Amino acid sequence: MGTAWHSSPTSGGTEPQTEFDPCDRLLLRRLKLTEPEALLVCNALKGVNLGPECAKLLWGNVQNATRAESVEGKLEIDGDGLTTRLQRLNDGEAVALLRGVAWFWRHSALPAPARLQQIGFKS
Repeated sequence: MGTAWHSSPTSGGTEPQTEFDPCDRLLLRRLKLTEPEALLVCNALKGVNLGPECAKLLWGNVQNATRAESVEGKLEIDGDGLTTRLQRLNDGEAVALLRGVAWFWRHSALPAPARLQQIGFKS
């Protein structure tokens, strides 16, 4: 999926659309992640470059992050429960999650809660 472009009335040209895909947002809302879970997922998958055929393997990165945070005593979530939920993602949900994480990091100038809400991790 490429970047969506729209004409900006103020700039007179085209610029990349900043709104996250509404269909992906609907898929990600079904995950019902808490803010700490969503932030952990975004941090664990930052820079992960999995193609659609490997997207379902993303849970392994999150599992490693939950284990590292558990060892450091910083884990505020049920890491095993989160990993199990991510293992159950279908292909479309897994790809939507990777796109959401990429969007989250591409728009880092926005506050984290606003970014999480935009991609559907918070309502």
